Amino acid sequence: MNQPSGLGAPSGSWRVGVTAAGLAAIREPHVDLVCWRRALPPGAARQLAAWAPSAPTLDRTGEALELWGDEGWYRSLTSGLEEPVRAWLERDLRRLLRRFTEHAGPGMVRAQLAAIRGDQCRKFHCDYVRYRLLSTYVGPGTEWLPEEAVRREALEHPTACPTQANARAVRDASWVRRAAAGDVLLMKGALHPDSRGAVHRSPPIENTGVVRLVWTLSTVG
Repeated sequence: MNQPSGLGAPSGSWRVGVTAAGLAAIREPHVDLVCWRRALPPGAARQLAAWAPSAPTLDRTGEALELWGDEGWYRSLTSGLEEPVRAWLERDLRRLLRRFTEHAGPGMVRAQLAAIRGDQCRKFHCDYVRYRLLSTYVGPGTEWLPEEAVRREALEHPTACPTQANARAVRDASWVRRAAAGDVLLMKGALHPDSRGAVHRSPPIENTGVVRLVWTLSTVG
């Protein structure tokens, strides 16, 4: 498979915005994914990259309002990171949770900040949730496909080998898109009533020494 390209021109199934307001496009019935393009603050990328290998991986499920208001939990998430980047990251994690609930609605949310050192989901797939938000702070971002580049029938019955499964499911590898560090992806999952789910995967990093730092928010139930 060819290397993922830049974002290129949006198709009917996804949108790109440069402000948080652009995330509202996810409410359009035919839009499965919105990418909010944004840069990390000056100097933050280097400091986050140095911290990522020792960053705690914490996973929690609870009511969105409860998670947003628990300052102690955010201090735990950012433990060991030096100021002022620590304070910025804490604010950003909470900011993205608030943005997520604006579009996903109130209710139970699973939140995870994870330092990822190996391959997670090498196969292109859909998540069995209503909504998911992903933001990669360190390392390569999530890859996704426009609807017209997907063979849904192959996606539903993947082979065990990730390379073969992707070759069958992807019509045109030149359409693979990848988010950059700092970007925010808001996606519909397979449980959304208006969508079969955005098709995406984690970039393969096994045996490369690369560490990814990823904030994931998902609807529950």
